[in-house]
Amino acid sequence: MNDNELIKSVKAVFSKAISERKQFVIPAYQRGYKWNRDDIFKLLEDLKVFEKSNEDNNSFYCLQNITIVPLSSEDGWNVVDGQQRLTTLYILLSYLRRIGTEELSFFSSPDCLKYNVRQATGEFLKSKVYTGEVWNDDIEPDSAESKDKWYILDVAKAIKEWFDNSENRLHVKTITERLKLIVNNMTNATVSEEEIFAGLNGGKVDLDGADLVRAVLITRSAKEKYKGSLSAKVNEYRMRIALELDEMNLWWAQTEQRTYFEQFLPNNMLKTIAFNHDNYPIGLLYKLYFQIYHGNNEKFGIEFFENGRNLNGKSGDDHWELYDSILQMHHTLEKWFNDPLLYHWIGYLIFRFKERVIEPSNEGATDQSKITINFKEIWEIWEESENKQAFLSKILSMITKLLPNANGQLESNIKDVRQQWYGKDSEGINNILVLMDVMICTGLYRDYWKDELSDEDIKSRPSKIKEMKSGKTRLRSAYFTKYNENFEHIRSCAPNPEEGKEEKSKEVWIKHINDMYVINEKVDDAEKKMRDTLLSMLQAYTEDTLSDGFIEKLNIEMNKYGQHSIGNMALLDEHVNKSYGNLPFQKKIERIFCEYMNNERYIRPYTMIVFEHKIKDSDKVWRWTQSNINDNAANIANNINTIFNMTL
Repeated sequence: MNDNELIKSVKAVFSKAISERKQFVIPAYQRGYKWNRDDIFKLLEDLKVFEKSNEDNNSFYCLQNITIVPLSSEDGWNVVDGQQRLTTLYILLSYLRRIGTEELSFFSSPDCLKYNVRQATGEFLKSKVYTGEVWNDDIEPDSAESKDKWYILDVAKAIKEWFDNSENRLHVKTITERLKLIVNNMTNATVSEEEIFAGLNGGKVDLDGADLVRAVLITRSAKEKYKGSLSAKVNEYRMRIALELDEMNLWWAQTEQRTYFEQFLPNNMLKTIAFNHDNYPIGLLYKLYFQIYHGNNEKFGIEFFENGRNLNGKSGDDHWELYDSILQMHHTLEKWFNDPLLYHWIGYLIFRFKERVIEPSNEGATDQSKITINFKEIWEIWEESENKQAFLSKILSMITKLLPNANGQLESNIKDVRQQWYGKDSEGINNILVLMDVMICTGLYRDYWKDELSDEDIKSRPSKIKEMKSGKTRLRSAYFTKYNENFEHIRSCAPNPEEGKEEKSKEVWIKHINDMYVINEKVDDAEKKMRDTLLSMLQAYTEDTLSDGFIEKLNIEMNKYGQHSIGNMALLDEHVNKSYGNLPFQKKIERIFCEYMNNERYIRPYTMIVFEHKIKDSDKVWRWTQSNINDNAANIANNINTIFNMTL
């Protein structure tokens, strides 16, 4: 069987063998036949659904692959992989032949399938199944004297039951012409059949859509590129393509790459059954490729790749164009992932704003002027940009239009610590805090704190912190979004009572206020005023246990001084956050710093820098004060302003 056409219909596979008086031989090393009623029911049901939803006769259902090696006698082929599919099709065609369908005229010989060692199995297929005799009486699989026969009878019985059901309708041509197999003909194999068999069956799961694309690319693109060349040249290039695809698959198999680029897909494509990129990682690349190159009426599936892609307007090289454009896309996405600026700014835009729409700024603009944030839009901007700098300028411009900057008030809203961010705009605060992470990782973040670090402090700073502050760290893919995290109040809203004490205790709350708001020469008037106000409220409360309503009043008062300001917010792992509880700031910073330095927890860059900043305090009284909230809010606003006014 030649390999001019890789994907063949059931009719083509069997009619070639029968017309040329050749056989598909099941060699001795093959395991026994194992299909059962569930397997054949699933196939028939799938075909029924396929036929109903695909009226176009050019579409087909792929039953995956068979791998064959020509016999030296030229009498046929040894079936290295696929005996289950071939035997099942033999049984199914025999049943259709028995009920008298004209389309089965090609299936005119029982000798096209031969069991080399298990001769009784082969003889049973010829004498009982092909002749239709097995369906003359009730089928009892338990009467079989061998495992092979038991499974054959189970499948034969199931086929008759399925077709006897009046609700099941399936055109014969759907089975004979639209049901297809990938035929891997190992004509020039340099290893033994047993080695090929071991490689194909070494625990590997069934073929996926990505494997089907691989087969198309390897067998067709090299032939088109080296048209007219010697077969040795074509085979050599096929090996090169196979190696390149394997290398790409390994790259896409890494968790960080998968987590990052999954966000570039529409949500409905993440778990496409036919291309399961959890098992076949390169399938994620194929899904991304489809986003860029599909036409309006094209659906994602093997059909999209099977005929190649005509990108240059010329005929005869469409499969080579397909492979070359897939390879170029892989290299481009690899560049995006490895370049710190591209990785962080593209990632921030996609993770934070996917499917958001940027409306045109001028009144006369049409709907076509709208920009929807998705992978295709970003890819087109990349293609149109003269260089990386021009591309990043456009990306940053899009980000500034998507941030909550209504009436140009974002900067002032952040600086005004009375603005309540917590519990009001979780998406907005998340966008801002993750943006601080990205600015740190790209070296754009600046500390605008009043108290600068001394030279001695900078020299003594741990290398991990120095690396982070220099923009040499990398935000993990999952952390472009709020990843199993909670918003943490840096200055706690409520006390963390000692064991055995009630957290609503008036005594506990008074101690909490005194611990949080220490009066010394560094504390400003606002801090003192807040402390005195809260203590006065508590002293005036007559009960020993505070009511929920009174605690709410305390929180309202604290928020006048920034308790729910973004300057008092950080993102922490939810398990860490719960374990911290309402620890005082000093205890939080000790744990966060130690866990970060010891690689026990992943701490966000911005969270780490905010907490680490306090280590410079000479008196080591690590408290998050009113001044800290004000300064931190101003620091965030100033960094945001940097983005709005940036020109690259």
